[in-house]
Amino acid sequence: MREVPTSTTKVETRKPTTSFGVLFFAAILAVGIPSALSAEEITPSRPLYNYGGGDNVTTWLGIAASWNGRVFKNTDGSDEVAARDSARSECEQTTGRNCHAISVPTSWHVAAVACKQRGTVDAFVGGSAENAAERMALDKGNRAGFSDSKCRTIYLSK
Repeated sequence: MREVPTSTTKVETRKPTTSFGVLFFAAILAVGIPSALSAEEITPSRPLYNYGGGDNVTTWLGIAASWNGRVFKNTDGSDEVAARDSARSECEQTTGRNCHAISVPTSWHVAAVACKQRGTVDAFVGGSAENAAERMALDKGNRAGFSDSKCRTIYLSK
C-alpha cells in the first residue's frame, strides 16, 4: 500500500486589531461634539400667541356667513371657541340658515364668500395672517365643489 503524504502547512491566525480611526470616532460619539452632532432650538422663547394670561393675551374675532350673503361678527373679547360659536349662533338665529364660522386673532384678515352652482348654494369663511383670507375661503369652496367663478366675496376685512 502506498502512503499519501499529508501537508503540514501552518496557517497563521491573527487577532483582529481595532484601528485608531474607529476608536477615535467611537470616543467622539461617546463624548459628543455639540456643534456637529446636535441641533439647537431657534424659535422665540415666548409663544407667538399667548392663549391665556400674561401680557400678550390674544383677542379673538368670530365671523359667520350664510349663503344668502349675510355676515355676522363677534368682537366681545371672548375666547376662541366662544367667539366662533357666538357668531355662528347669531347668524343661524337671524337668517334661519346653517352658517359657516371661523375665529381668528383680531390682527388677521377675514373673508367670506357665497357660492352658487347648479342649484347648490353655500358660504365659506377664511382667515389669514398673511393677507390670503379670500383665497382661503375660495379654497374651502373649491373643496366643496364650487369653482372660483361661481363664488362672490361678501365680506373682506381690512
